[in-house]
Amino acid sequence: MPLLDATVSNYMSPSVRAVYPSDTLEHARDQLIEWKVSALAVVEDFQESIRLCGVITRSDLIRVGESSSEKFSADRLVMPDTNVASIMSQDVVCAHESDLVTTAAQLMVDNAIHRVFVEGSAGIAGVLSTRDVMRAVADRGIEHHISEYMSSPVIAMHTATPIGDAIRELDAEEISTIVVLEKGWPCGVFTQEDALIAKKWKGEKLSDVMSPKILVLPEITALNRAASNAAALDVRSIIVNRDNLMIGVLTGLDFCRAIL
Repeated sequence: MPLLDATVSNYMSPSVRAVYPSDTLEHARDQLIEWKVSALAVVEDFQESIRLCGVITRSDLIRVGESSSEKFSADRLVMPDTNVASIMSQDVVCAHESDLVTTAAQLMVDNAIHRVFVEGSAGIAGVLSTRDVMRAVADRGIEHHISEYMSSPVIAMHTATPIGDAIRELDAEEISTIVVLEKGWPCGVFTQEDALIAKKWKGEKLSDVMSPKILVLPEITALNRAASNAAALDVRSIIVNRDNLMIGVLTGLDFCRAIL
């Protein structure tokens, strides 16, 4: 099946992790941790079916929670005594299970999000993430070099860089990712969500909050090969390398752009 003909139903996950609007924020936090996801669908019963009425994300909980520790951890966030409905977003970006994968990818790019919930004839049917789009790219054998789709230039900082400096750089450069270096080599990334986390506790340097999940690949790596590796390892950031120099960063949203 050509990629342009692949539908959302071919690649979505039918397992939708959900909470109700009346559930407590503490319950939502626990579900995010247990299921190892970054967002939960908020659903309600409607005429013998389940209807999607909102979404609550890890970032939402970080914004309203308070850390009970010097070192940040999601399970140490103390939640306000209120319910999911009080902070959920009702503006949920959705695709239909019969939509093309390219249509869903465009939605993610346009809204700068890493997942869309999927609607079917009987209500919510699944969720499609940038990781699923990576699988689609891998399956369809797109062999263009990753350098054609990377974002550049690369902003890099040492692990010992004060978090405040990194946050200011993100804002000033209007970028989503900083590559974190140790001994001159990439060892992690610092993203907008990491910046949000950093504001919630007293960590002092990038090594305290960076994400270590990265791949470093040569610029001539085929896009389908990079997508396959990233999906298998659940990596959302690929550092593009040329002669031991970083020349770009490839994210899940870049894979979405690649199929448009």
